[in-house]
Parts: sequence; structure tokens; C-alpha cells
Amino acid sequence: MWFSVPRFSTGTCSVSNVTPYSVRLSWPAVTGAYRYRYRYGSRSVYVYGTSASVSGLTPATHYYFHVTVYGSYGTGNTIVCSATTGKSLFL
Repeated sequence: MWFSVPRFSTGTCSVSNVTPYSVRLSWPAVTGAYRYRYRYGSRSVYVYGTSASVSGLTPATHYYFHVTVYGSYGTGNTIVCSATTGKSLFL
């Protein structure tokens, strides 16, 4: 029997709800995915859906978020999305 590792078929993810301190990430669902992980800097978070709200960010800073898909039979590929947080009124 052949088991396959889940893979993103497209390399796109999107960013919305950008504030000085947070962003919302979303990516396409992958057949066979068990969970996803997004990481940026030294932080890594596992999620079980196709979106995540990321908070605690620094205002007016550019971030790269790496989203990896995981399945029962291994780790799939990674897509990257980027975002720049808004400026704070206090800067």
C-alpha cells in the first residue's frame, strides 16, 4: 500500500486583519493533513485548522511566516507568507 505525505498544491497563503500588534494568517486546506505549523523568528505554533491569529508582534515590522503541513505519514512542504505590521500611534 502506498502512503503519501500531504503537500500544499499552491504556494499561497494570505494575511488579513493587520494591526500594529497582530495579523491573521490563512492557507489552503490540504487533503490528508493532520495539522499545520506556522513559525516566525524563534516561535513555532501548531494548529489544526487553516488559519491562525498571531499576536504579540512589534509595530511597523516585517515578518515572514513559514507554514508547514503535517500528515499521519510525515511532514509535507512549507509555504511562506509575509506581512508588515501597522504603525502604532505611540511610535
